[in-house]
Amino acid sequence: MWSSIFVNIIISIIIIFIAHSLWNHIQNTYSTKKTKDLIGSQIQKYKSMMEELQRQKEYTNEKSPDVSMEKDLEKWMEESLLQTEFQNNNI
Repeated sequence: MWSSIFVNIIISIIIIFIAHSLWNHIQNTYSTKKTKDLIGSQIQKYKSMMEELQRQKEYTNEKSPDVSMEKDLEKWMEESLLQTEFQNNNI
């Protein structure tokens, strides 16, 4: 009785090992290996970020913030002055 249980355990372990080896062989033979290029993708992300920053820097250099602010301030002052004149004339 003990010998038949022991033989069944040994045969089961052998069957499981053969099935596992067969599965690994099929996987390695018929599937494509997935490799992830971690270094290349990170370099590409870094380059795209740097290009975007350069484009933003060029855009801000083209449009000087000081000149833009001065024009906005002048426009606001003229509008305010016109509004106060209009209000004074209507009184």
